[in-house]
Amino acid sequence: VVGIGQDISESRAKQDAIMKQREAEAAQAAQATISAHVYHEIRNVVGAVLALAERVSETVELSLLAGSPFDAEEATKLAKRMKVEELRGALTSLGTDTQGTKPLLVERLVDARKTESSQRGQQMMQRLPDAVRKLTEHQRVVCQHAVNTLNDMLDVAKIENGTYLPKEDVVDLGALCARAAELQGPRLQHAVELIVDAPQPGSLVVLTDRVLLLQFMTNLLSNAAKFTSTGKVLIFCAALEHSSSSMADVVLAVADTGPGIAPAQQKRVLMAFTTGDAVPHEDLSDTAAASRSTGIGLRLADLIANVLSLHGGPEVEVDEEDTEMKEADALPRVPSATNLYEHTPQRRWWRALRTGIQLESPVCPDVKTTLGSRGGPGTLLWLATRMKRAPAGSVEDTMVEERPSDNTRVLKLRGKMRVLVVDDQRTMRQMVATLFQRLCQENAGLEIELDTAISGEHATRLTRVRRYHVVTMDQQLSESYCSAVSAAREKKRQDNELKTDTLSPRDGFALSLTFGPDRIQNAQKRLAYFEREIDGQAPEPGDGTMVGHEAIRAIRDLEVRQQRPPTVCFNLTGNILEADRRQYSANGSSGVLPKPTKLSDLKNALLDGVPTFLANGSCVQRGNGVFHAFGELQLADRRR
Repeated sequence: VVGIGQDISESRAKQDAIMKQREAEAAQAAQATISAHVYHEIRNVVGAVLALAERVSETVELSLLAGSPFDAEEATKLAKRMKVEELRGALTSLGTDTQGTKPLLVERLVDARKTESSQRGQQMMQRLPDAVRKLTEHQRVVCQHAVNTLNDMLDVAKIENGTYLPKEDVVDLGALCARAAELQGPRLQHAVELIVDAPQPGSLVVLTDRVLLLQFMTNLLSNAAKFTSTGKVLIFCAALEHSSSSMADVVLAVADTGPGIAPAQQKRVLMAFTTGDAVPHEDLSDTAAASRSTGIGLRLADLIANVLSLHGGPEVEVDEEDTEMKEADALPRVPSATNLYEHTPQRRWWRALRTGIQLESPVCPDVKTTLGSRGGPGTLLWLATRMKRAPAGSVEDTMVEERPSDNTRVLKLRGKMRVLVVDDQRTMRQMVATLFQRLCQENAGLEIELDTAISGEHATRLTRVRRYHVVTMDQQLSESYCSAVSAAREKKRQDNELKTDTLSPRDGFALSLTFGPDRIQNAQKRLAYFEREIDGQAPEPGDGTMVGHEAIRAIRDLEVRQQRPPTVCFNLTGNILEADRRQYSANGSSGVLPKPTKLSDLKNALLDGVPTFLANGSCVQRGNGVFHAFGELQLADRRR
């Protein structure tokens, strides 16, 4: 008997290691998915509270405005009883012209008193009790802070779990720095000056992830805004010459004159949910007391720096003893107004000290010279990494693309807009309806007809018989909610409380909610609509099983069959993993609105989506205007 033996322990160990790695990766992916769904549900709750806070404020203000309505008919009767001398005396007291016949004086007096009544209403609104204003504003700030924190937590989870794959966008770094300053500049204290020292737009264009890089810069600026109460905040961006014309060694930095970070705290502040000893000046106000710094912003910036360095190329290397960059030609490619590179000391501040974000506090003398003597010792945070230069042919397109969209077009809404809001929460439907109400009030010449649906199935039935310009679609819908609505409607029917006058005789669906320019009428109509909304909903068995992107896919298929131009369909969701975005897009989504969403989010989505709407046939260009392909609704116009 001959036996052959083979030691497979090493092979088995390798297989075990591979299996453990796969299990760990699967667990990380599952954790990311669970986190996304948990944050989605929390956003729903926070969004509901935020919507209620806004409604409380609106209700109090409108009550004051409408508290003493002007009765034009009664005022006219009283004026007609007055003699001409009395009319002229009344007009004199109101500072109005007293010349003319009695009918003209009567008309003029009624108009003057109507104006006076309106002014009194405005004065009453201004005297709205400070306690109510402070409470509603406090509630709004706390809720918005919770949403922002959840967004940062989700971003951290995605990057830590490796589920975020950076894209390779064409990015104009000069324009990106200007955009970051535009977004965070308003947060700075009045005594703080913002300096932007960056290349001119078009002179430094690279291939990197636009969203990540903008998040990195805005997080650093947000940190500077929190802790800097006087002095300056500096945004710095430049590139060093590289031996390869296709690469650039890029430095992106933010410096401030805040209290600084003690050496013992400098590693700690880059961990999630930890902060230094300094207290943000924003936390000292009553409004912000419940929205203190969570310590997650710098952790996210550090993770982004790691991702960008890993995917963009090795970080800039420095020989610490020789203090010269290992690249032979270590001079700034883009001249710097502050000449931060031109110094003779022993070391250059942009060197790479560690993997990820670089931190120095107090700031080095070079940067302190730029910032000046006001303020504290300050903090300097920067990223030094290698990036690919964008191909020359893409530079021109990038310059247009990188500008804020309102540099080439402005949002100009005019005509009649038909909207469908789909969500399985009544409060969220009201919140979105309120956004469109405010949109209507801001745009003279815009009318809105709005319908609501509680499921994807309900939405697809509506789109078969009614045509819409815009649809907002919740992603996570509920069959149990539809069943509960159905049971509530049946009970109302049995109690003879179901109102049938809420249904359209034309198609049997609920009558639309309409908005115009009058704020008080809009609010009254919206409140009345949602008080009786359940009477107009008609869930069918099985409603609620279809998720949002499936409903959008069904709408797209219907449009193809009926040869209709595509409706603008936005996913309204708190679940914003990159894989989900790709899935939404593949099923015909026009974009994603965060949940809870703000009016600025809606306006930006409409304006930023114009190129896509024109490309897919949702919109057409007529002269300088962009119009929806269905009806006479104008969305945008060229900036003049």
